[in-house]
Amino acid sequence: MPPHPANSDDPIVLTDDMDLDTTPTPPPPSSTQPWVEKYRPKSVEAVKHQTQTSNSLSAAIKSNELPHLLFYGPPGTGKTSMALALTHQLYPPTLYKSRVLEMNASDERGLSTVRNKIKTFANLTVTTPSPTDLSTHPCPPFKLIILDESDTLTTDAQSALRRIIESHSKVTRFLLICNYVSRIIMPLASRCSKFRFTPLPSEAVVSKLSEISLSENLNVQEGVYELINRLSEGDMRSAVTTLQSSSNINGKVITKDIVLMTSGDIPAKDMEGLMKELKGGRYEGMQREVGDLIAGGWSGSLILKGLSDLVVESGMGDLGKAEVCLKVGEAERRLIEGGEEWLVIMDVGGCVMKGFRETN
Repeated sequence: MPPHPANSDDPIVLTDDMDLDTTPTPPPPSSTQPWVEKYRPKSVEAVKHQTQTSNSLSAAIKSNELPHLLFYGPPGTGKTSMALALTHQLYPPTLYKSRVLEMNASDERGLSTVRNKIKTFANLTVTTPSPTDLSTHPCPPFKLIILDESDTLTTDAQSALRRIIESHSKVTRFLLICNYVSRIIMPLASRCSKFRFTPLPSEAVVSKLSEISLSENLNVQEGVYELINRLSEGDMRSAVTTLQSSSNINGKVITKDIVLMTSGDIPAKDMEGLMKELKGGRYEGMQREVGDLIAGGWSGSLILKGLSDLVVESGMGDLGKAEVCLKVGEAERRLIEGGEEWLVIMDVGGCVMKGFRETN
Protein backbone atom coordinates (compact mmCIF):
# COMPACT_ATOMS: atom_id res chain seq x y z
CA MET A 1 0.00 0.00 0.00
CA PRO A 2 1.55 3.36 -0.97
CA PRO A 3 2.34 5.79 1.83
CA HIS A 4 -0.37 8.28 2.57
CA PRO A 5 0.66 11.92 2.12
CA ALA A 6 1.08 13.64 5.48
CA ASN A 7 -0.73 16.77 4.39
CA SER A 8 -3.80 15.05 3.00
CA ASP A 9 -7.14 15.66 4.63
CA ASP A 10 -8.55 12.32 3.46
CA PRO A 11 -8.95 9.78 6.24
CA ILE A 12 -6.60 6.83 6.39
CA VAL A 13 -8.37 3.51 6.84
CA LEU A 14 -6.61 0.81 8.79
CA THR A 15 -6.62 -2.46 6.86
CA ASP A 16 -5.22 -5.89 7.54
CA ASP A 17 -2.37 -5.46 5.05
CA MET A 18 -0.99 -2.38 6.77
CA ASP A 19 2.16 -3.01 8.77
CA LEU A 20 0.91 -1.64 12.06
CA ASP A 21 2.24 -3.31 15.16
CA THR A 22 -0.55 -3.41 17.73
CA THR A 23 1.24 -5.75 20.11
CA PRO A 24 1.62 -4.00 23.47
CA THR A 25 5.18 -3.36 24.54
CA PRO A 26 5.97 -5.60 27.52
CA PRO A 27 6.91 -3.75 30.69
CA PRO A 28 10.48 -4.00 31.95
CA PRO A 29 11.23 -6.47 34.75
CA SER A 30 9.82 -5.27 38.06
CA SER A 31 13.31 -5.17 39.59
CA THR A 32 14.42 -2.48 37.14
CA GLN A 33 11.11 -0.72 36.60
CA PRO A 34 10.77 2.73 38.19
CA TRP A 35 8.33 2.59 41.06
CA VAL A 36 6.52 5.60 39.61
CA GLU A 37 5.52 3.35 36.69
CA LYS A 38 5.23 0.11 38.65
CA TYR A 39 2.72 1.57 41.11
CA ARG A 40 0.93 3.90 38.73
CA PRO A 41 -2.86 3.67 39.26
CA LYS A 42 -4.57 1.22 36.92
CA SER A 43 -7.98 2.93 36.99
CA VAL A 44 -9.23 6.49 37.24
CA GLU A 45 -10.85 5.69 40.59
CA ALA A 46 -7.45 4.71 42.03
CA VAL A 47 -5.87 8.14 41.46
CA LYS A 48 -5.40 9.72 44.87
CA HIS A 49 -7.33 12.81 46.00
CA GLN A 50 -8.86 13.76 42.64
CA THR A 51 -12.37 12.54 43.39
CA GLN A 52 -14.33 15.00 41.27
CA THR A 53 -12.25 14.33 38.18
CA SER A 54 -12.30 10.56 38.62
CA ASN A 55 -16.08 10.54 39.12
CA SER A 56 -16.62 12.59 35.96
CA LEU A 57 -14.34 10.37 33.89
CA SER A 58 -15.91 7.20 35.27
CA ALA A 59 -19.29 8.45 34.10
CA ALA A 60 -17.82 9.26 30.68
CA ILE A 61 -16.38 5.75 30.40
CA LYS A 62 -19.75 4.19 31.20
CA SER A 63 -21.58 6.40 28.70
CA ASN A 64 -18.94 5.81 26.00
CA GLU A 65 -18.88 9.55 25.37
CA LEU A 66 -15.81 11.65 25.98
CA PRO A 67 -15.22 15.35 25.24
CA HIS A 68 -11.84 16.89 24.56
CA LEU A 69 -10.08 17.18 27.92
CA LEU A 70 -7.64 19.57 29.54
CA PHE A 71 -5.89 18.48 32.75
CA TYR A 72 -3.95 21.17 34.58
CA GLY A 73 -2.33 21.56 37.97
CA PRO A 74 1.01 21.27 39.81
CA PRO A 75 3.50 18.50 38.93
CA GLY A 76 3.03 15.10 40.52
CA THR A 77 -0.68 15.43 41.26
CA GLY A 78 -1.86 12.59 39.00
CA LYS A 79 -2.56 14.23 35.64
CA THR A 80 -0.59 11.78 33.52
CA SER A 81 -1.64 8.83 35.68
CA MET A 82 -5.28 9.79 35.22
CA ALA A 83 -4.83 10.08 31.45
CA LEU A 84 -3.10 6.70 31.13
CA ALA A 85 -5.62 5.00 33.40
CA LEU A 86 -8.41 6.43 31.26
CA THR A 87 -6.91 5.07 28.04
CA HIS A 88 -6.33 1.60 29.51
CA GLN A 89 -9.93 1.47 30.68
CA LEU A 90 -11.21 2.52 27.26
CA TYR A 91 -9.10 0.29 25.00
CA PRO A 92 -7.71 -3.26 25.24
CA PRO A 93 -3.97 -3.89 24.70
CA THR A 94 -4.61 -5.17 21.17
CA LEU A 95 -6.05 -1.82 20.09
CA TYR A 96 -3.92 0.49 22.20
CA LYS A 97 -1.29 1.48 19.64
CA SER A 98 -3.83 2.05 16.88
CA ARG A 99 -6.18 4.07 19.10
CA VAL A 100 -3.87 6.05 21.39
CA LEU A 101 -1.05 8.47 20.57
CA GLU A 102 1.02 9.68 23.52
CA MET A 103 3.31 12.64 22.99
CA ASN A 104 5.36 14.88 25.23
CA ALA A 105 4.94 18.34 23.78
CA SER A 106 8.10 19.60 25.47
CA ASP A 107 10.12 17.34 23.16
CA GLU A 108 8.10 17.96 20.01
CA ARG A 109 6.46 21.33 20.31
CA GLY A 110 6.83 22.88 16.89
CA LEU A 111 4.36 23.52 14.12
CA SER A 112 5.75 20.68 11.98
CA THR A 113 4.95 18.13 14.69
CA VAL A 114 1.33 19.23 14.85
CA ARG A 115 0.94 19.33 11.08
CA ASN A 116 2.62 15.99 10.42
CA LYS A 117 2.60 13.55 13.32
CA ILE A 118 -0.58 14.66 15.08
CA LYS A 119 -2.59 15.37 11.93
CA THR A 120 -1.58 12.07 10.35
CA PHE A 121 -2.76 10.12 13.38
CA ALA A 122 -5.94 12.20 13.63
CA ASN A 123 -6.74 11.31 10.00
CA LEU A 124 -6.83 7.60 10.76
CA THR A 125 -10.26 6.01 10.78
CA VAL A 126 -10.53 3.01 13.04
CA THR A 127 -12.05 -0.33 12.21
CA THR A 128 -14.71 -2.07 14.24
CA PRO A 129 -13.26 -3.80 17.32
CA SER A 130 -13.62 -7.54 17.69
CA PRO A 131 -16.32 -9.06 19.91
CA THR A 132 -13.58 -10.13 22.32
CA ASP A 133 -12.37 -6.56 22.68
CA LEU A 134 -15.90 -5.27 23.16
CA SER A 135 -16.52 -7.82 25.89
CA THR A 136 -13.70 -6.43 28.03
CA HIS A 137 -13.49 -2.72 27.15
CA PRO A 138 -15.89 0.00 25.94
CA CYS A 139 -13.83 0.63 22.76
CA PRO A 140 -15.50 3.95 21.85
CA PRO A 141 -15.51 4.82 18.12
CA PHE A 142 -12.73 7.38 18.35
CA LYS A 143 -8.99 7.62 18.93
CA LEU A 144 -7.32 9.52 21.74
CA ILE A 145 -4.31 11.81 21.41
CA ILE A 146 -2.55 12.68 24.68
CA LEU A 147 -0.35 15.78 24.64
CA ASP A 148 1.62 15.97 27.87
CA GLU A 149 3.18 19.32 28.83
CA SER A 150 1.07 20.97 26.15
CA ASP A 151 1.74 24.39 27.70
CA THR A 152 5.18 24.22 26.05
CA LEU A 153 3.65 24.17 22.55
CA THR A 154 4.34 27.32 20.60
CA THR A 155 1.44 29.67 19.91
CA ASP A 156 1.50 28.76 16.21
CA ALA A 157 1.41 25.05 17.07
CA GLN A 158 -1.54 25.59 19.41
CA SER A 159 -3.40 27.49 16.70
CA ALA A 160 -2.79 24.66 14.23
CA LEU A 161 -3.90 22.15 16.85
CA ARG A 162 -7.15 24.06 17.31
CA ARG A 163 -7.97 23.65 13.62
CA ILE A 164 -7.18 19.92 13.76
CA ILE A 165 -9.47 19.50 16.76
CA GLU A 166 -12.28 21.20 14.86
CA SER A 167 -11.94 19.09 11.72
CA HIS A 168 -11.31 15.67 13.30
CA SER A 169 -13.63 15.63 16.30
CA LYS A 170 -15.74 12.80 14.84
CA VAL A 171 -12.95 10.24 15.05
CA THR A 172 -10.44 11.76 17.47
CA ARG A 173 -10.45 13.13 21.00
CA PHE A 174 -7.64 15.23 22.43
CA LEU A 175 -6.40 15.18 26.01
CA LEU A 176 -4.11 18.08 26.87
CA ILE A 177 -2.00 18.00 30.04
CA CYS A 178 -0.24 21.06 31.39
CA ASN A 179 1.00 22.72 34.57
CA TYR A 180 -0.06 26.25 33.63
CA VAL A 181 -3.45 26.59 31.98
CA SER A 182 -2.77 30.28 31.38
CA ARG A 183 -0.24 29.26 28.71
CA ILE A 184 -2.90 27.51 26.64
CA ILE A 185 -4.48 29.88 24.14
CA MET A 186 -8.13 30.59 24.86
CA PRO A 187 -9.51 29.24 21.53
CA LEU A 188 -7.89 25.89 22.34
CA ALA A 189 -8.80 25.78 26.04
CA SER A 190 -12.42 26.67 25.30
CA ARG A 191 -12.81 23.50 23.23
CA CYS A 192 -11.91 21.26 26.17
CA SER A 193 -13.55 20.24 29.41
CA LYS A 194 -11.11 21.50 32.02
CA PHE A 195 -10.18 19.56 35.15
CA ARG A 196 -7.97 21.08 37.83
CA PHE A 197 -5.69 18.74 39.78
CA THR A 198 -5.06 20.03 43.29
CA PRO A 199 -1.89 19.47 45.35
CA LEU A 200 -2.01 16.22 47.26
CA PRO A 201 -2.53 16.36 51.03
CA SER A 202 0.04 14.73 53.27
CA GLU A 203 -2.36 11.88 54.08
CA ALA A 204 -2.55 10.83 50.42
CA VAL A 205 1.23 10.90 49.96
CA VAL A 206 1.92 9.01 53.20
CA SER A 207 -0.73 6.43 52.35
CA LYS A 208 0.80 5.73 48.93
CA LEU A 209 4.32 5.51 50.35
CA SER A 210 3.08 3.06 52.99
CA GLU A 211 1.50 0.86 50.31
CA ILE A 212 4.71 0.79 48.30
CA SER A 213 6.85 0.07 51.37
CA LEU A 214 4.61 -2.84 52.32
CA SER A 215 4.75 -4.25 48.80
CA GLU A 216 8.55 -3.88 48.61
CA ASN A 217 9.13 -5.20 52.17
CA LEU A 218 10.90 -2.03 53.28
CA ASN A 219 11.89 -1.32 56.88
CA VAL A 220 11.05 2.37 57.20
CA GLN A 221 12.21 4.45 60.15
CA GLU A 222 9.57 6.41 62.03
CA GLY A 223 9.05 9.87 60.57
CA VAL A 224 10.47 9.03 57.13
CA TYR A 225 7.12 9.27 55.35
CA GLU A 226 6.47 12.69 56.84
CA LEU A 227 9.97 13.84 55.87
CA ILE A 228 9.55 12.67 52.28
CA ASN A 229 6.16 14.37 52.10
CA ARG A 230 7.65 17.64 53.34
CA LEU A 231 10.50 17.46 50.84
CA SER A 232 8.22 16.58 47.91
CA GLU A 233 5.73 19.38 48.70
CA GLY A 234 2.70 17.39 47.54
CA ASP A 235 4.42 15.96 44.45
CA MET A 236 3.63 12.23 44.45
CA ARG A 237 6.09 11.46 41.66
CA SER A 238 8.91 13.13 43.59
CA ALA A 239 7.94 11.33 46.80
CA VAL A 240 7.91 7.88 45.20
CA THR A 241 11.19 8.55 43.39
CA THR A 242 12.82 9.65 46.65
CA LEU A 243 11.66 6.46 48.37
CA GLN A 244 13.04 4.28 45.56
CA SER A 245 16.34 6.18 45.46
CA SER A 246 16.72 5.69 49.20
CA SER A 247 16.06 1.97 48.78
CA ASN A 248 18.62 1.73 45.97
CA ILE A 249 21.27 3.26 48.22
CA ASN A 250 20.56 1.52 51.52
CA GLY A 251 18.61 -1.60 50.60
CA LYS A 252 15.47 -2.39 52.57
CA VAL A 253 16.23 -0.05 55.48
CA ILE A 254 15.09 3.54 54.93
CA THR A 255 16.28 6.19 57.40
CA LYS A 256 15.92 9.95 57.54
CA ASP A 257 19.61 10.46 56.83
CA ILE A 258 19.39 8.37 53.66
CA VAL A 259 16.31 10.28 52.52
CA LEU A 260 18.05 13.61 53.04
CA MET A 261 21.07 12.33 51.14
CA THR A 262 19.00 11.30 48.12
CA SER A 263 16.71 14.33 48.14
CA GLY A 264 19.53 16.80 47.61
CA ASP A 265 18.42 19.00 50.51
CA ILE A 266 20.96 20.50 52.88
CA PRO A 267 21.32 18.44 56.10
CA ALA A 268 19.53 20.01 59.04
CA LYS A 269 22.69 20.18 61.18
CA ASP A 270 24.42 22.34 58.57
CA MET A 271 21.54 24.80 58.39
CA GLU A 272 21.15 24.85 62.17
CA GLY A 273 24.71 26.15 62.48
CA LEU A 274 23.81 29.10 60.27
CA MET A 275 20.58 29.73 62.16
CA LYS A 276 22.46 29.73 65.48
CA GLU A 277 24.73 32.51 64.27
CA LEU A 278 21.80 34.48 62.86
CA LYS A 279 19.81 34.26 66.08
CA GLY A 280 22.87 35.36 68.03
CA GLY A 281 23.44 38.33 65.73
CA ARG A 282 27.04 37.29 65.03
CA TYR A 283 27.98 38.66 61.63
CA GLU A 284 31.40 36.98 61.48
CA GLY A 285 29.82 33.64 62.34
CA MET A 286 27.27 34.11 59.59
CA GLN A 287 30.08 34.82 57.12
CA ARG A 288 31.84 31.62 58.14
CA GLU A 289 28.73 29.42 57.95
CA VAL A 290 27.63 30.79 54.57
CA GLY A 291 31.13 30.32 53.21
CA ASP A 292 31.22 26.72 54.47
CA LEU A 293 27.86 25.92 52.85
CA ILE A 294 28.91 27.32 49.48
CA ALA A 295 32.29 25.59 49.72
CA GLY A 296 30.42 22.36 50.43
CA GLY A 297 28.83 22.57 47.00
CA TRP A 298 25.35 23.68 48.04
CA SER A 299 23.70 26.04 45.58
CA GLY A 300 22.45 29.45 46.61
CA SER A 301 18.84 28.51 45.83
CA LEU A 302 19.01 25.46 48.13
CA ILE A 303 20.53 27.54 50.93
CA LEU A 304 17.76 30.12 50.55
CA LYS A 305 15.11 27.39 50.58
CA GLY A 306 16.50 25.80 53.73
CA LEU A 307 16.88 29.17 55.41
CA SER A 308 13.35 30.30 54.60
CA ASP A 309 11.90 27.00 55.88
CA LEU A 310 13.72 27.39 59.20
CA VAL A 311 12.66 31.02 59.54
CA VAL A 312 9.00 30.15 58.97
CA GLU A 313 9.20 27.49 61.71
CA SER A 314 11.11 29.77 64.10
CA GLY A 315 9.79 32.09 66.79
CA MET A 316 10.38 35.22 64.72
CA GLY A 317 7.48 37.67 64.63
CA ASP A 318 5.04 37.59 61.74
CA LEU A 319 6.20 40.94 60.38
CA GLY A 320 9.80 39.78 60.42
CA LYS A 321 8.88 36.53 58.64
CA ALA A 322 7.04 38.50 55.97
CA GLU A 323 10.06 40.73 55.39
CA VAL A 324 12.35 37.70 55.13
CA CYS A 325 10.05 36.01 52.61
CA LEU A 326 10.04 39.14 50.46
CA LYS A 327 13.81 39.33 50.70
CA VAL A 328 14.16 35.66 49.72
CA GLY A 329 11.97 36.22 46.66
CA GLU A 330 14.11 39.16 45.62
CA ALA A 331 17.27 37.12 46.26
CA GLU A 332 16.06 34.26 44.05
CA ARG A 333 15.47 36.73 41.24
CA ARG A 334 18.98 38.09 41.65
CA LEU A 335 20.44 34.58 41.57
CA ILE A 336 18.57 33.83 38.34
CA GLU A 337 19.97 37.02 36.85
CA GLY A 338 23.52 35.90 37.72
CA GLY A 339 24.09 37.54 41.10
CA GLU A 340 26.99 36.46 43.31
CA GLU A 341 25.69 33.72 45.64
CA TRP A 342 27.70 34.73 48.71
CA LEU A 343 26.60 38.37 48.55
CA VAL A 344 22.96 37.47 47.90
CA ILE A 345 22.79 35.03 50.83
CA MET A 346 24.59 37.45 53.14
CA ASP A 347 22.00 40.08 52.27
CA VAL A 348 19.20 37.70 53.22
CA GLY A 349 21.09 36.73 56.37
CA GLY A 350 21.22 40.37 57.41
CA CYS A 351 17.44 40.59 57.02
CA VAL A 352 17.01 37.45 59.15
CA MET A 353 19.27 38.92 61.85
CA LYS A 354 17.17 42.07 61.88
CA GLY A 355 13.98 40.03 62.23
CA PHE A 356 15.29 38.11 65.25
CA ARG A 357 16.67 41.27 66.84
CA GLU A 358 13.33 43.09 66.54
CA THR A 359 11.47 40.04 67.88
CA ASN A 360 13.67 39.90 70.96
